[in-house]
Amino acid sequence: MRIVLNIGVFARFSRGSFARVSSNFRDGVLKLLVLLAESNHTLALLRTLDGNTELWRCGDGSRGQLGPFCDKTAIFRRIDQDLLRRVDATISLQYTVRLIAASWETSYVVLTHPDCSDILLSMGANDFGSLGVGTVSGSPAGIHFVPLHEHLPAGSVRPDTLLRVLSLSAGPRHVVVRVGLSQRGGTSSTHILGWGASRNSKLGPITH
Repeated sequence: MRIVLNIGVFARFSRGSFARVSSNFRDGVLKLLVLLAESNHTLALLRTLDGNTELWRCGDGSRGQLGPFCDKTAIFRRIDQDLLRRVDATISLQYTVRLIAASWETSYVVLTHPDCSDILLSMGANDFGSLGVGTVSGSPAGIHFVPLHEHLPAGSVRPDTLLRVLSLSAGPRHVVVRVGLSQRGGTSSTHILGWGASRNSKLGPITH
């Protein structure tokens, strides 16, 4: 088990004692915002001294949960922002990573822009529909755009609507997202969406 003591220093717990292990974080990191560990992969969201955020990955990526071109890594490595733009070349470089989540073998990233709606990306295994994109033909490896707007009430998303992912949570086999919508006229609404395994009504009543 690893525990973060401070930026750049990790502790490994073994046989009742702590020992430091090396990490790969570069200089200029100000704060660890989020650290997520799932079945066999770990994600870390960092804030740098210049105010930007960086997403780092570690562990097993054999099912695509660490993004393309990363089968596995024993140390933390940064996910290049350009890599996230592979899902859509029109995504502006002004988008930054704001939220992350991880399920059993799937990862989720929320990109945010001050003047545009948020973008939710998923990558990794699609067991129980974990990617949030329905059935994926062939290998699910790659980065996927989760079409949140398609599952909101009819008429709630207009051309002037700004969509924000307010919170994002993932269990081993299901995901829940709280979405906020605002229009230029000043009206706003909040919606909760979920997908994945729904044993014991984890996702509530099923709607389509």
